[in-house]
Amino acid sequence: MVPDRSVSLVRGLSARFYASEVSKFMVMPVLSSMTDLK
Repeated sequence: MVPDRSVSLVRGLSARFYASEVSKFMVMPVLSSMTDLK
């Protein structure tokens, strides 16, 4: 059995990594469009 603490830790790390990857794909087009407007 895996303790709940380690499971929550792994879930938190994976969620943080996934959020950072998604934010990269979400933010880059927005930044490029903002620079294009200028």
